[in-house]
Formats: sequence, structure tokens, C-alpha cells
Amino acid sequence: MICEYLILLCSITNSAGDLKDQTALWDKILSHSESVLTIIIDLLVAIAGVIGIRYFYYIKSKKLNATFSYFSRLKVRLYLMNSILESNKDAFLNRLIPESLRLDLGPEKASVINDDIDRLIDTANETLGFFKTEEDQFPASLEWISNYDLLLDFLYDCVKMKDIKYYKWKDNYKNEQQNYYDKHRKNLEDMIDSISKQQEELNKKLFK
Repeated sequence: MICEYLILLCSITNSAGDLKDQTALWDKILSHSESVLTIIIDLLVAIAGVIGIRYFYYIKSKKLNATFSYFSRLKVRLYLMNSILESNKDAFLNRLIPESLRLDLGPEKASVINDDIDRLIDTANETLGFFKTEEDQFPASLEWISNYDLLLDFLYDCVKMKDIKYYKWKDNYKNEQQNYYDKHRKNLEDMIDSISKQQEELNKKLFK
């Protein structure tokens, strides 16, 4: 088709003196032009389709890697932090107010509790490093971005707790403490649940 189109263009020079022939040739050229344009458009659509299919499989591959790699490793960290918060609520919230206002947890519990809080701090710091270096990060739900942002706030607060003098609230902190605790516990649980659903869904597909 394209070769015929080029031959017709060359024919114009050979018929330059004959207006009638030129007109006929131009009619043929315009007719062929539409066909050439259709071919070009079809080629572009086909190329776009191939690119789209390749991108689709790329996303599926990323999701597969994330589900059994990135999500699995993140889930362990989230689960550990959530467990520490659940069993050490008062001790954790105690570290977010000034030292002079903190409750006396008693010497018998202090050692074990402080070990748990230190483990929480270390896990938060390690999770931030994990986010900075992990390549196959993938959302686990529609709300994942807001979950992720809230988690970052929590992680940075935990890292700041390494400084024993750090505090988040000084006055009228009791309501703030409870709201903060409930909000971040729920966020951790929501993220764990979202990851579990992704893993269960993919697991069912793999073993159909």
C-alpha cells in the first residue's frame, strides 16, 4: 500500500503537462492517503495495545512480589508494634508526656516494660529504614496512602522517644493520649488486615 502511494507521487512528475491526468492521479493519491493514514493509526493502536499489556503484566508481577515479600516483612513489623502497644498502653503513653508528669510504674514492672518500649522504638526506627530502601512497595488497599502517612507520624514519634526527655503533650494531655492511642492502634490493625486480605486473595488464585 505504501509502495503504491510512492509510485503514484512519482507519476505526477511524468504527467505534469496533462491536467486531466494530474487530477486523476491526485484523486488516487488522496484515496490512498486515507488508506495509509488508516494503516498508521492501526499500527499506533497495536503498539499502544502491546505497551498496555506489558505494563499490565509488569503491575501484576510487582503485586505478586509485594504480596509475598514486601507485605510479609512489613506485616511482621506492624504486628510486633501493635502487640507492644496493646500490652503496654500506659507505659507507652507515659513516654509522651513530660518526665515530671509520668506515672510511677513500679520497679518490678519497669525493667520489662522499658525493654518492650525500647523494642518498639528500635522496630519503628528499623521500619523507617525499611521504607527508605525497599523497592517493591505496593498499596494494599484504597486507603493505603492515608494509612501509610499516619504510620509515618507514629514511627517518627516512636523514634523521638529514644530521648527520655521527649514529650508530645504537656497540658490537657489525657484526652489527647487516648485519642492518639486509639487512632494509631486502629491504623496498625487496618494495615495488618489489608495485607492479610491481599495475601489471602492471591493465595486462593494460586491454589485454584
